Amino acid sequence: MALMCRKKDPIWINIDDPTKKFTLHHQCRFTENIKETPYKSVNTLKRDGGWLQVDSLRVAEKLYENSYSNYSFANHC
Repeated sequence: MALMCRKKDPIWINIDDPTKKFTLHHQCRFTENIKETPYKSVNTLKRDGGWLQVDSLRVAEKLYENSYSNYSFANHC
């Protein structure tokens, strides 16, 4: 899985456990207002998942391969 982005863009991963989705986001409307909810957190995981910020696409790919390979993968933006 080879992905491209600008090096300075933050990379956010939306992990959604109920729908089993692993979605990459860079700078977009979804990342502008990331906030903690009762069941999803920011930079940690709760019952339904969470938003995790990573330093590189390589880290995101490794996380997906090692822990979420049974989830659907999407590169949103």
